[in-house]
Amino acid sequence: MCAGTLTASGFIRILLDTSVLIAGIVEAHPVHKRALPWLQHIKSGADRGTCGATYDALILFVALKAEVDRVLTLNEKDFRRLYPSFAGNILSP
Repeated sequence: MCAGTLTASGFIRILLDTSVLIAGIVEAHPVHKRALPWLQHIKSGADRGTCGATYDALILFVALKAEVDRVLTLNEKDFRRLYPSFAGNILSP
């Protein structure tokens, strides 16, 4: 699954795009079966994973799933970037 040169710590560092994280978490996602093994691999400690806007994406996913009318955040720029069609409903206090 993971090919590359080992770091000094013996782990391969893998950047996980938000799309892979969401696909690995959401069972109904079309590529869930391809993304999940990568998440499990990193969770097992075999290698190290890092990500960018992961938590923003997960929070926004939950908000949309719950059919909220507004998302209140101090980080509205990143939330709007993640879901532009919902941007008008992302507010800052």
